[in-house]
Amino acid sequence: MFAIATDAQRQSTPHPNTQARRAPIHPTSLVPISNQIVLRQLSRAVESTDESSIATSSGASAETGGIVQRQADPNVPADGGTTATGGGQTPGGATPASGGPWTPDLLDIGLQDKATGTCLGTVGAGGGLIYSKKCPSVTGPFCQPAGTTFLVDFTVDATNLPRPAGFTPPTVWVHMTFVNGAGTTTQTIDKKDSKPTYVAPGSALKTSFGQEISVGTSESGSLHIHLQLADPDSGKTIDYFDTIQFIVTPCT
Repeated sequence: MFAIATDAQRQSTPHPNTQARRAPIHPTSLVPISNQIVLRQLSRAVESTDESSIATSSGASAETGGIVQRQADPNVPADGGTTATGGGQTPGGATPASGGPWTPDLLDIGLQDKATGTCLGTVGAGGGLIYSKKCPSVTGPFCQPAGTTFLVDFTVDATNLPRPAGFTPPTVWVHMTFVNGAGTTTQTIDKKDSKPTYVAPGSALKTSFGQEISVGTSESGSLHIHLQLADPDSGKTIDYFDTIQFIVTPCT
């Protein structure tokens, strides 16, 4: 004998996948939020409310999930090579929220393209991402220079894991060199701030040189990128290394 469901039973018994479709996916339940760049990426992913697209935007997929190694470089201090200096005044007079399980692992650096926001590199957020893995080159229009503007973020905590007040500001550094096809260094960008201002949990530090770094060239070559954050209180130094090709199409 076959059981026939009544109308009331049909209405009260949801389809097995109904709850999965109805339940909103909040990005913080999938990945830790540790810098403003990742927040911008996640805000785009949330519009689709699709778990796989959010995972991809956060660096969980194999396609974009390259690991940025905190490797030692002969020209810079190795990871943890700085000396902890103890307490200090919170930079800029700001008072970040205290409490929470803050750790030095929340220190992070982010690199993003300003034009589209789709190219992303980080040291820690999303498991570590390499900008050039997804966007290996910048190509200029025919018979015109090639150029782009990067957004560089340095962060010391997360929106949901703020750093306790009273820390000494870290020293942040942007170093980029452009080497043309002949092997000659034609451009050098060197910017450093030893007292950036803390704004709020999860927000980028406000540096003396700003967030935007523009690079343009009339000849093809390679841009070598080195970003560094040295935190004196924890004694930890993190580095991001990358190389991006710039392609200029000659007029003839």
